[in-house]
Amino acid sequence: MNDSGLAGDYQFDEYGRLVQRQINPKQSYRYGDKPPYDQSNPDMNGWEKFGMGANALTGLAGAYNAYKQYGLQKDQFNFNRNLSNRNIANSAATTNAQLERAASIGAQMTTGARKGDAEYELAKERLYRPVDGSAIV
Repeated sequence: MNDSGLAGDYQFDEYGRLVQRQINPKQSYRYGDKPPYDQSNPDMNGWEKFGMGANALTGLAGAYNAYKQYGLQKDQFNFNRNLSNRNIANSAATTNAQLERAASIGAQMTTGARKGDAEYELAKERLYRPVDGSAIV
């Protein structure tokens, strides 16, 4: 029992709440317990040192793996961007060919001129509006 009448490492704080007592690091430990291990503790055995080294290597391996994944994702993004740019350019070329044929037919129907005449070319230029197939940057 401690001075507050509670068993164990509990006490009341200044607001009357029940809290667990914090162990003072300078205080001696009860029942011969050793203090918790830290990096400066000379009592660390070989397995604990090995465990710390293994954790450090795991962290380095994770960082290297993340770096490699970033490179792969960058490559995948560039591949997909180039593929999309090719698709846009091909779609624009197909659409422009269809629009040119439609403008040619429309110019012949509205003017009655034949292909190659100046009047036909002017009517075709007026009707034909190409699609921009510029690349995504």
